[in-house]
Amino acid sequence: MRKLRHFSRFAILALIVAVMSSLAVAFAASNTIGTSGASDSQHNVAIGDLAPPSCKHINFTNLVTTWSSTYRWNGQTVYVFQGTTGNDLFIGTVGYDDFNASDGNDCMIGGGGIDYYWAGAGNDVCLANGSDDVFYDCESQQIARAMKEAVTPYERRPAKR
Repeated sequence: MRKLRHFSRFAILALIVAVMSSLAVAFAASNTIGTSGASDSQHNVAIGDLAPPSCKHINFTNLVTTWSSTYRWNGQTVYVFQGTTGNDLFIGTVGYDDFNASDGNDCMIGGGGIDYYWAGAGNDVCLANGSDDVFYDCESQQIARAMKEAVTPYERRPAKR
C-alpha cells in the first residue's frame, strides 16, 4: 500500500511536469516577432567618400591605412606609412606617424602624436592635428587645433624615410 501511495505521488508529479512543459512549448511556439523594418542592403564606399572636404578634389586610387614598418623614438612607437605611385589617401593612427608619399596627388591625415609628412611629386595635402607636426614639401597643409592632443616633444625626431 505504501509503495502504491509513493507511486501515485510520483505519477501525479510527473503528469504536472509534463503538462507544464507542454504548455511552455505551446506558448513559445505561438509567439511571433514582427518585422524590424531593417533590410539587407549593400553600399559600396569609394575611397574618396572617406576623404575630408579639403581632399575631395583628388581622384584616389589607393587607401593607405596599414603601416609598412615601425621604429622607436623617445619611448614611443612611430608608425611608417609608405605611399604608392598613385593618388593615395593616408589615414594615420592616434600615435606618432611618418607619412611617406610618393608620386601622385596624395592626402595625408594624421592623428594624435607628432606626425611627419613627407610629400612626394604631385599636389599633396597634409592635414595635421597638432602644431608639433612637421611638414616637408606639402603643397597644402592644415592644422586642426581643436583636435590637438597634448603632446610635448622632447626633441625633433630624426628624419627617417
